[in-house]
Amino acid sequence: MKFSLAICLLACLVAVVAAVPAQPRLPKLGEVSRQFDPECPGNYPPGLEFCCYPWEENNPFCEFNRL
Repeated sequence: MKFSLAICLLACLVAVVAAVPAQPRLPKLGEVSRQFDPECPGNYPPGLEFCCYPWEENNPFCEFNRL
């Protein structure tokens, strides 16, 4: 009984790990400061500064809210 329970738990763990998508590598702190466009925040309402990072360039939400 314990053996089959252990196999079931192991299979569930493998299924959960396989189902979680891999997170993209975030740039290091120095890379972020170089990639962030300091002139850009004036193009968006307060709180949408994240739209100024290159990886948000094709984000439809950012395009819709651009001033």
